[in-house]
Amino acid sequence: MAWIESHQVLGGHPKTRKLARLLGVEVPTALGHLHLMWYWVFDYAKDGDLSQIEDEDIADGALWTGDPQKFMRAMIDSKWIDELEGGRVVHDWNSHGGRLIQKMAKEADRKKQKRDEQAAERKGRPPDAQSMSAGRPADIQGTSVGHATGVRRESTDSPKDVRCNITQQNITEENRTKTGVVNHAPPAPPLPTLDPNLPNPFKIYQEAGFPSNLLNTEMLDDLITEFGQVWVCEAIKAASLHGKRNLAYVTGILDRYRSSGVDEPWKESRPRPKPQHKSGKPRLQVVEEGAADPPMSVEEYAETLALAYKLDHGRAPSAAEMDSIREQAERTLLEAREAP
Repeated sequence: MAWIESHQVLGGHPKTRKLARLLGVEVPTALGHLHLMWYWVFDYAKDGDLSQIEDEDIADGALWTGDPQKFMRAMIDSKWIDELEGGRVVHDWNSHGGRLIQKMAKEADRKKQKRDEQAAERKGRPPDAQSMSAGRPADIQGTSVGHATGVRRESTDSPKDVRCNITQQNITEENRTKTGVVNHAPPAPPLPTLDPNLPNPFKIYQEAGFPSNLLNTEMLDDLITEFGQVWVCEAIKAASLHGKRNLAYVTGILDRYRSSGVDEPWKESRPRPKPQHKSGKPRLQVVEEGAADPPMSVEEYAETLALAYKLDHGRAPSAAEMDSIREQAERTLLEAREAP
């Protein structure tokens, strides 16, 4: 059984969410089809090259029951499959199944070399000596699975677990070609070039203490391509300010920025600081005697109620309690205006 590398941030990845939108399904369903496609590619297109494979076969391998062309178009538009001049290839396949295939090929080469060495050592020995090695019968080959019926062999110098589990963090090897593996896939598209005159999102990302790994780097590239350097930098700063150091939170901020319809939404979202005394208490307005009271806004009245709540309970109201306080303030002011 083979394991394919997967990361926990895939559920919030912009490409996964886009795939779900294009397919018209929920994100968990899109995530399932994506992994099923990877499993199928691992079995039937080990180098990740899909150029000679029909859309129907790929969609069927991913258990997609809808239009195969729609499925492939969604995979390409969401950049899980790269459509290049030389054909189609699974995006960044080496990070998911490619390294495992290379490790398995290397293990097969090592075992073959070991068998060749053992065969060379047996040459020139008497027949009786060839039949015994370290007190055991010689290896028997010839069945369809490589072993004689009822004979169990166990190598003494290779790990028993050949699953090559590469899902653990920080143990995957560098992207390099292993012996016996030929990469027929077209080259991956180049990463977007950053404008040196604008803030560097990668630098701000690292300085803010966000976790660094291959998938996060790719996800950050996608956000830069979709939203631009400046927006991504501001969203990273905002997320860090709230103590949320994950790209799913950054993506949510960027979506809110886009829905605001302004060029620099982070400036619009920053409330102006209110003047305060050195003691930290809010400054109270002095009203001359006989002057008419100015109308109080809902927000001002809510702040007054929140201050009273803090004095009564010894703590500031929670977000949910603050929403209830605002509703109470709005209801009270509305009743006051309607009163004769």
